[in-house]
Amino acid sequence: MLLKSNYVQDLYKLGARKIGVTSLPPLGCLPATVTIFGSDSNECVPKLNKVAVSFNNKLNSTSQSLVNKLSGLNLLVFDIYQPLYDLVTKPADFGKYKIIYYWLGSAQILLLIKK
Repeated sequence: MLLKSNYVQDLYKLGARKIGVTSLPPLGCLPATVTIFGSDSNECVPKLNKVAVSFNNKLNSTSQSLVNKLSGLNLLVFDIYQPLYDLVTKPADFGKYKIIYYWLGSAQILLLIKK
């Protein structure tokens, strides 16, 4: 379903046994999301992060189901959500950083600047 398990099954039929996928990032913390849905704040948008967490939970469930179903399959889900969320919401835990949002043309850029 989520992982488009048909794709994984097709890869498996072609001989793939080691497959890696990434989870969704904290969508509510993306600079564009904060700009559009952030209600004039630099805080992450919780509703969109909940969507990403829900997807990631289903991704993990689907992945486990495929591993149980397909003999010899090594399917690894790389969790990028939590490290990125921690970096954006608790930058001090990673050293002294300042978070800066700025515009470059029509795109908003997020910078973490080490102090």
